[in-house]
Amino acid sequence: MTAPRQPPLAETVSPEARAALAPVLNSGPMPRLPSLVMRAAADQGQRAIVKRRGQKGVKEVQGRMAGVPVRIFTRDGVTLESAPWLLLNAHGGGFEVDSGSRSENIPLAARLQAAVVAVRYRLAPKHPWPAAVDDVLAVYREALKTRSPGR
Repeated sequence: MTAPRQPPLAETVSPEARAALAPVLNSGPMPRLPSLVMRAAADQGQRAIVKRRGQKGVKEVQGRMAGVPVRIFTRDGVTLESAPWLLLNAHGGGFEVDSGSRSENIPLAARLQAAVVAVRYRLAPKHPWPAAVDDVLAVYREALKTRSPGR
């Protein structure tokens, strides 16, 4: 099975990024990798990014909200309960790969006076649409029990 054709790049993509992406985008259809291979590669990439960038004074705690696994990222001295803001992140990965839950959220937690919650939603193809969205909504509804939507 081959992957679908790549859509055109957005007009906002810089000339430098276009040049860097051109070899991949112009190479023609590529075979679709199995989900487990994509997940392993994404996990390895996440570990490398965190190792290179560091934790930046951010701690990570595994937890559950509404029965859904989450990762909670906070700066030193901040907890989920004490943070004035909660940022709920349905990280990148196309609902099939957990590709952004660390590389996206550590910098956010480092810069914000917020607790950042990465939803570890169920992944396709084992859990098809709308399982991932249902998980994100469940975590959001759980967060609303202790915080106003504006916080």
